Amino acid sequence: MRSAPRKLPTTQQPSAAAVCAPLQANLRDSAVKKQVERSLAASGHPLLRTVEVVVHEGLVTLKGALPSYYLKQMAQVAAMQGQPIELLQNDIEVADPNSR
Repeated sequence: MRSAPRKLPTTQQPSAAAVCAPLQANLRDSAVKKQVERSLAASGHPLLRTVEVVVHEGLVTLKGALPSYYLKQMAQVAAMQGQPIELLQNDIEVADPNSR
């Protein structure tokens, strides 16, 4: 008597959407980063070009050091120009240029 064929375990392949979602998020983050960097460069304040822009999963983080709270605020305003930004974290430190 023959036994029924055994079913081999199958591996489920991830859906195309599951594979593409992280790639699309990375492309979106990259586009937002470029836009924010362009906005900082176009602000008219040369020191704003030194601000580091990090974008991860839609959160834009500004990093670095500037000599005044005014420039810190201007960096934030410039970053919000262009594409709509949902989350912005301003981690710029205000450093006294004379304390070096």
